[in-house]
Parts: sequence; C-alpha cells; structure tokens
Amino acid sequence: MAEPPEGHDQQPSPMVIGVGASAGGLEPFFGLLDHFEADSRFALVFLQHRSAAPGADQLLSLLERHTRMAVEAVEEGRFLRGGRIYVAPAGKDVALDGARFLVLDPLAERALHHPIDIFFRSLAEAWGSRAIGVLLSGTGADGSEGLTAIRGEGGVTFAQEAATAQYPDMPRNAVDAGAADFILAPEEIGRRLHRFGGKEMAPPLASVPEGEELAKILMLLRHYSGTDFSYYKLATIRRRVERRMALNRVEQLSEYVRILEEETKELEVLYKEILIRVTSFFRDAGVFRALKDMVLPRLLAEKGPGDDLRIWVPACSSGEEAFSLAMVVTEFLEERDQSRRVQIFATDLDPSSVAQGREGRYPAAIAQDVSPERLERFFTLEENGETYRVADSLREMCVFAVQNLVNDPPFSRLDLISCRNLLIYMGDELKERLLSTFHYALNPAGLLILGSSESVGDQSNLFSVVDKQQHIFHKKGASTPGSLSFSRRPFAVPAPERPQYPAKGRTRSLKEVVDELVLDEYAPPGVVVNRDMDVLLFRGRTGDYLEPPPGEPSGRVTKMAREGLLMDLHSLVQEAFREKRPGVRERVRLRGDQGAREVDLEAVPLTSPASGEGVVLVLFRESAPKSADPGMAEPPSPGEESRIRELEHELAATKEYLQATIEALEASNEELQSTNEELQSTNEELQSTSEELETSNEELKATNEALVEADRVKERRLAEADQAQADLFNLLKTLGTPVAIVDEDLFITRISPGIAPPQPLHSGLEGQSLEALSGLFPEVDVTALTRRVMELGDGIEQEVEDALGRWFLLRIHPYIDRDRRLTGVVLTLEDIGSLKRSAQETLAARNYAQFLMDALPLPILILEKNFVVVSVNARFRAAFGVTSEEVVGGYLHRLGGGEWDRPDLRRTLEDLAVQGGEVMGLEVAEGFEPYGIASMTLGAYLLEGSEGQPSRLLLVVQQITETDSAG
Repeated sequence: MAEPPEGHDQQPSPMVIGVGASAGGLEPFFGLLDHFEADSRFALVFLQHRSAAPGADQLLSLLERHTRMAVEAVEEGRFLRGGRIYVAPAGKDVALDGARFLVLDPLAERALHHPIDIFFRSLAEAWGSRAIGVLLSGTGADGSEGLTAIRGEGGVTFAQEAATAQYPDMPRNAVDAGAADFILAPEEIGRRLHRFGGKEMAPPLASVPEGEELAKILMLLRHYSGTDFSYYKLATIRRRVERRMALNRVEQLSEYVRILEEETKELEVLYKEILIRVTSFFRDAGVFRALKDMVLPRLLAEKGPGDDLRIWVPACSSGEEAFSLAMVVTEFLEERDQSRRVQIFATDLDPSSVAQGREGRYPAAIAQDVSPERLERFFTLEENGETYRVADSLREMCVFAVQNLVNDPPFSRLDLISCRNLLIYMGDELKERLLSTFHYALNPAGLLILGSSESVGDQSNLFSVVDKQQHIFHKKGASTPGSLSFSRRPFAVPAPERPQYPAKGRTRSLKEVVDELVLDEYAPPGVVVNRDMDVLLFRGRTGDYLEPPPGEPSGRVTKMAREGLLMDLHSLVQEAFREKRPGVRERVRLRGDQGAREVDLEAVPLTSPASGEGVVLVLFRESAPKSADPGMAEPPSPGEESRIRELEHELAATKEYLQATIEALEASNEELQSTNEELQSTNEELQSTSEELETSNEELKATNEALVEADRVKERRLAEADQAQADLFNLLKTLGTPVAIVDEDLFITRISPGIAPPQPLHSGLEGQSLEALSGLFPEVDVTALTRRVMELGDGIEQEVEDALGRWFLLRIHPYIDRDRRLTGVVLTLEDIGSLKRSAQETLAARNYAQFLMDALPLPILILEKNFVVVSVNARFRAAFGVTSEEVVGGYLHRLGGGEWDRPDLRRTLEDLAVQGGEVMGLEVAEGFEPYGIASMTLGAYLLEGSEGQPSRLLLVVQQITETDSAG
C-alpha cells in the first residue's frame, strides 16, 4: 500500500471517514453529525446500500441542517478534500483512486449489489491507516467485508450498537465477523471520531521503541498463544501495537503493557491483528492467469497419468486463496479433458481461520471478486440470501489444518507452494528459514509463488526466477533436510541489547596507552589452546618457543613446539585441563637457534566468553640464571663424561621414540575424527529420516483430521438425506398425484408410493425405461417431450388422452441437482377427467341457455355488474344489426355509436346492482333512429349468482316503437 495520497491542491491529507447505511440509516447519520464538530482534518463520504429515501438535492439540504461542513455530491473525477461531506449518488458504485472519486455503473450480472463494500475496500487500499469506516442501520451484510479491509490496512472501524439501530442486520454482521473496533450509538461515534484526528492515528514508528517493554509484549503474546513473534519484522509489530495504543487512548508503552497483563481480551485482539487476515478470492488476477497459462502446463508435463497434483498454501487465512487455486485447477483439467487427483493443503496459525475455511461459507460480497460463471458453478447461494457456500467438489479437494510454520514440519513431495504476502512480515533470519523449508518440501520440478512485494533475496542458490513480474520461482538443486530443524520449543525472545558505542574516533587516555605498551613490550609471550591442543590465539612474540613445522600448515601447538618443550608442554596443558588450576614447569631445557637454554612454562585454565568452552593460556618465560658455587666447579672425570654421553644418547633415542608415538597417536586421533564425522553424517541422515517421518505423521494427522471432518459432514448429510427421504415419501404419498423422477438415460428412478394400476404411471414402472409409457398415450410421444425438456431446460405442460379415453395433465420439468446441473426430469400425471367432464357440462349448459335466450321474442342482454356484455340473444342481434363477436366483452355504453351511453340508464343499473330486485317500464327515446326505433321500454333484473358465481344484470327490451320510416 502506498502512502496516503494528498489532495490535488497539495493540502495536508485529511482522514477519510466512510459512512455506510441502508434502511433506517439516515436518522443515525444525522445523530452522528449532530455530535461531530466541523474539522478540516476530516472528509466524510456518505453512501447508502439502497436509495429509498429523499432525492439527492433534498438529501444535501437535509444534511446541511446538521453540520457546518460543506456538503457536496460525489461526481466523477472530483478530488476529495478535508472539511467536506460527500454524498454518493443513488444507483451508482463509488470508489476512490487515490484522492479522486470514480463513479461506476453497477454490474448488471451481479446477483447481489454491495456498494458499501466496494467503496470501503477502495478506501482501505488508497488511504490505509488514515481510513475510518462506519456502518450504521441497515438490512443484509453489505459493509462487513469493507470494514475488514479497512481494519487490515491499519484503519479504524465503527459499527452502530444493535440496540439503537432500527434495522440491526448490517452492523450486527460486521460485529460477528470481527470487523468492528468500536460498537457504539451514533451520537457516541460522532464524539469518538474526533479523537482520531491528526497524529493520534499515525504516530511515528519511533513512538514504540525497542527495549524491555516491547520484549515484554512479545513474551506475553508467546505465553498467550504459543507463537513467538520475535522473528517478525519489528516495524509490523510496532505498527499494530501503535494502533491498539491509539484505540485504547494510551500514550505510554508501559501503560499498554499493563493493560495486556490485566486483560486477556486485549491480548487476543492484538494477537489476531498481528496475524493480518487480509485476503480475497483471486487476489492479483495476473497470478491466476500465469497459473493457468504457464504454471499448470509446466507442472503437469512432469507428471505421469496417475500422479497426484499436490499444492500447499501456507498462511491460508480463511481459505479464499486455496479455493481460488482449486477453481483454476478444476477449470484447467476440464478444458484438457484430464482426470487427476488434486490435493491442496491449506494451513494457518489461527484455528478460527482454519475453521472458517473448512466450513467454506463466505459473505455475498465475494460476488465483487468471483465472476458470475464461477459463482453459478462453484458456489450455492444460501436461503438467507447473504452467504455463499463453496461446492462440495472444491471442499473435498482442500485439506485445512492448523500449522506453525516455524515449529511444525512441512508437507513434502509438493508440486506447487503459494505463499503470498507472508514473508514481507518476517525478519531476515525467519525468511531464510522458511525459504529453506519450502525448498525441502518441493519436488525437483516444483514451483514457488510469492507475493508482489516478495522475493527470494539471498536464497538465490535455492530458487531461480521463472516469471519475474508474477514472482514465480523454480526450485534449484536437491533438498538438504539435514539443515532443517523443527523444534516444538518456540524461539527465545531476545533480551534488549545494551547500546554499543564504537571506539573509532574516541580519544584514548594516557593510562590506556601505557597499559597497551607494557602488555606488548614486557608481558611474557604465550598462546591460548583448546583441548585438542589447537592454537586459538597468539600473544606477544612466540618465535623463540614455537616454530611452524615443514609441510602442510598445522595449528597444533605440539607440532610447533621447539626441541625440548614438547613433553613438558603437553603434560602441563593436560594437567591444567584436568585439575582446573594453574600449573608451572621450571627450567625446561630448550634447544633453539641461540643454542640450549632453560625456560619456565605456566598454564592457566580459562573459559572462552564467546563459546563457553574451557581453554588454557600458556605463558613462556626465560628461567632465572643459577647462582655461582665455587665448591662445585670441579670438571667431571673422563668416566663421568662417557656416562653423560651414553645418557644423552639414550635420552635422544627416547625422545625420538616418544615423538613417533605422539605422531602415531595424532594419526589415530585424525582417523577417529574422520570416523566421528562419518557418524555425524549418519546421524544427520537419521535426523533427516526422522524429520521426514514426522512430516509424514503431520500429513497423516492433517489427513485424519480431514477424514474425521468428512465423516462428520457425511453423517450430517446422511441424517439430512434420511429426513429429506422421509419428507419426500410423505409428501408424494399425500399428493395422490403420480410423480416420477427420470434420469439422464431416460430410466424411471422413483415413482410416488402407493400408486397402482389402472393408473398409467404406477409404482410397477420404477426402474424401467420411459419407453414403457409410449403405448399408453397414442397421440403423444412422452419420450420425445422429455428429451426436448432436457435439451432446452424449460418445462412443458400438455393435456393428454390415454388409450382408454381418460384425460390427464402431463407436466415435465427439468431436475436440477445441488451443483445446479440438469441431470434428468420430474414427470407428473394429474387426472383431469372430472375437470374435462365439468367443462363439457358447463359448455352444454351455456349452449342450452343461449338456445333458450335465442328462442325468446324480445331483445335481451346479460351484463356483468360493471356493465360488460356477457351475452345477447338472436332477437337483439337482429334488432340492432350486430354480431355476438362485436358485442360480447364490450361495455354497454360503447355499443354501436354510443347510443346506450345514457346517464339515467347507468344510474338505474348501478342502483339495481347494489339493491337488487327489478326495474320495469324504463322509457328510452332518441338516439336509436338509425335502427328504425323511435323509443323503447326497458326492463332490468338482478340475477343472483349461486355457489360462488357472480351476480349479473338482465336487460330486456320490452317494447319497441318504430319510426315512421321504419313503418
């Protein structure tokens, strides 16, 4: 995420408050504004899930009554500035591109429209920690995903308290999703918003210094969760701590540590915020295009026909990434008509995230990220209309498990690892360790996908670049499991280091200069050796006592000792190691470049500060000269000289023998060291085998968890299926109408129970082909109709007659399974014989009544109460020169040329329709001359309906006076 953008006029960037509401949300927004002081540090954007309320101009006018801030409508391309309230247009989607508004038409193909989520997500991406989201009254789940995005980028989120909301669904869903930092009444939200202005929500990183307090926080988190965050990037930890300090209105880190020590709830919140659950379906679309176009073809080219495809998604959060991969892999295999077992291991540190992934239930806002085609195929919209459930085929492909990447062994023999946007939060040491783990887990041809801001860094010896733009890498070389270590113990939290001050540039004191001169010039020379007699440090001029031997260089002090020193030097050093106290050898006779002389040796045992192992400091001093004694100055006799020469010869031979023995011993030691190295190598191989077994055990554990979960799901589904079976049985039995289910191969798989012959569709036909019905209906091809329904997907209803003359209503409708595929038809056969007979009897009665009317000598009309003509007799048609088709169905006042449109006649008939009875002797004159009629006398009657039939009016022309011309 980039730094928060600034306005087009380069004014300081305001904090942007997005306020979303729906039904009942306008009044809470007024209450919020009434308690929010006008301030140029803030810009508010108000948008509604549905525009039920006043028009745009009226809404702007209403808002101006509740604030002193300028109120403006959002327009395409307008720049956002502080001190203003912006109102989103109705029926449009609004987003932010930096500080510029974008106004978009909603996508017509989306089943659910979530404009609040769209704006909040763009706000989080553009403004990060300077974004604030507020969700007020409304129905549905719009806004929850958007608040989650704002919170993930370090912003602050508010939800209206359910008890104060007219429609609490929207804020309640946000609270249930853990997306709200504060749950308050609108008035309190308005007051609280002012506390997050300016520096309080964006303190410099230095405000949380490294030291004992931060180490305490890491220790508390480790004790609470078992997770050690000390190897995460400190900047990430500090940002999250700063955010929680601001939300808790705490200025001193020590005070926040006290809150963590006293409130487990705050520890839980901080722990979950550090884990950073910001994810979505098909995040970074370019990666999934590369997956389909390059990664999968490359991986499958290395696979045999029956080989599994194994994928690992570490830090999977709530599973969106894993299911996105599953959809792409499924589509890829189907496009190439391949069948292959695919295993996707999705792991995360947070058990609640893993549980959500296993459940596979997501809010309807995912429609913004998932295409309508994929929603239709891979998801089911649940009955509440606000959540989608992932299809079983994808859920069975993905295995979810809780895993600590630092301590737990990885999966192995993997083809692909997708670890995106995790390493950016890790320190260098942990990042290198995780990359080594991924290298070990992958097959030789395996690929690694990292996030857009991640790379392998110094681990280029393990991975080579395949696609630099999409951050896809190929494994190099063989795995080295011996270098991995999976300990159940967490990393130790490092104690705060004391500040180190460099000596460079500092003026030394006279005392320091004198001490150094004395040590260099007058202190005895010496060496520091370990138990193997290797020289670790030379001090002073040791050339008079030690000399590098010819041949290959050696660091052994015993090989460098000058003639005469070896025996006493070796025994003195071993004695110092054994006794752990200083030792001295005086007047050791040494032969060197200056002839024979006597030296004193001193050995002092020490402990190395760096490694903690024991070492010995050996000091060399020249022996003091012996004092002269006149009584002992007599020269030796010839016999004594001979004896001395013999002893010297024997001593030289003994020294040669001892030297040979020492060399042989050293050779044996070297052989033992070589054997020890071989044993160490064997031990590493055994450790590798043990780790692989532990890895296999973890996989088996994860698989077992998945199987246990699958068993629970299957048991639940079996119970649901049994219940559905019983419900269906009773429903079909109660209906009494034969219902048959036909599969894709046109075989009858189920028929309503208890239906027996002579019904055409009876229980005996279950399991037979649909062709068994072909001879029952001579005029209809049931098989052809069924095939047509399966091809077109539309239902058919048709009246059919069987060979026995019985009439039925045949209905054929498509059968849609839970994955929304057409896999057969549902066929019903309803007996409509009685309806047919009733219709025929009704038609006969109507014809008979018409015959009687036609036989009467007077013109007659039958009207509905609203004066629509129902029927006329033959005498009326003849008298007024009309046909039944011209008159029936029309209004009385519109007959002919309008001559029947008489107010007095209409009033009379209206009164008759209400009061009932009859009207006789109604005189009508004028207007009927074209028909040769000068005047008429009419009679009217109300015909009461029977058995639910409507009442009607009978109008009879009782007498006609013809015109003279007619006469």
